[in-house]
Amino acid sequence: MSTRGYVFLIDETGETVSNVNEWCSEKVSPLVEVRQLLPRELFKWVFLRLELDGNIEVDDISDLPSEAAEFKAEWEKTGVLSFLIFPLKRGNDLVGFLGFDNMLRGEEWASIERTLLSVVSDITGGALARVRGEQEIERMAFRDPLTNLPNRRLFEDRIIQALARAARRRRLVAILFLDLDKFKQVNDEFGHEAGDLLLQSVARRLTERLRGQDTIARLGGDEFNIVLSDIKSEAELGSVAEQIVEWLSQPIEVRGYQVKTHASIGISVYPKDGEAPEVLLRKADMALYQAKAIGGDTYTFFEEPAKGESSDKAA
Repeated sequence: MSTRGYVFLIDETGETVSNVNEWCSEKVSPLVEVRQLLPRELFKWVFLRLELDGNIEVDDISDLPSEAAEFKAEWEKTGVLSFLIFPLKRGNDLVGFLGFDNMLRGEEWASIERTLLSVVSDITGGALARVRGEQEIERMAFRDPLTNLPNRRLFEDRIIQALARAARRRRLVAILFLDLDKFKQVNDEFGHEAGDLLLQSVARRLTERLRGQDTIARLGGDEFNIVLSDIKSEAELGSVAEQIVEWLSQPIEVRGYQVKTHASIGISVYPKDGEAPEVLLRKADMALYQAKAIGGDTYTFFEEPAKGESSDKAA
């Protein structure tokens, strides 16, 4: 039987392939941690054969053709002598493969082995299809379709979780409302598709530069919403907000053009500005209006209106 089994899936970008699961016999070193984000080009021969033949059976790895040279070199490094590979599909789409290596012999696989491993492949493919289907349903329910960021439903849930943690740890939580200044001009000059590309670029820039524990959401339009948790002081918040303004003032390439945009940010802080999510959201929105009113390209913390001054946003 095989000495290593593994599942490789094509990543969401379609450009890389990762080992998502692995089973090893005794004395065989696992490789799952190092076989991540491998270039799809490495598996070009594998995917072509799977599309044409349905599966791949190699009794002697030295017999692989020249077009499989990169894959052969990668697999030979681990001492593989023979292998079986079966396609993993979601409907008619190839999404990865299930493989079995043998490092003890280089000879023909027995019929019972091929049959058994083929059945395992079918079961794995069916389970994968169900998991991917469930993930897609969850994504549609909780994610913004344009940026794949959390939508309002998930964002509000993340606020509740952040506030609960902050209450236990006696830390601050900040709600940020971020609006792109003059976004309409981008749409007018370059078209709505370019505007969508800009929003996607902004989402990536924020995701790459903020902490993994923070939540970035898009509730609609050109407005992004952020939960910053486990904050020690308002000075720390101000520093983060200033960095965000700076990040978004740097040009973003859209369709070959360097588009320069800016952002206005309104901030409310738990517990100073309130303890209920809806209160903090409303006050962050009001603070955003205050930032816009002074010209944009900046951030403001929520401040209670002076006596006699209306707290309602201007039309």
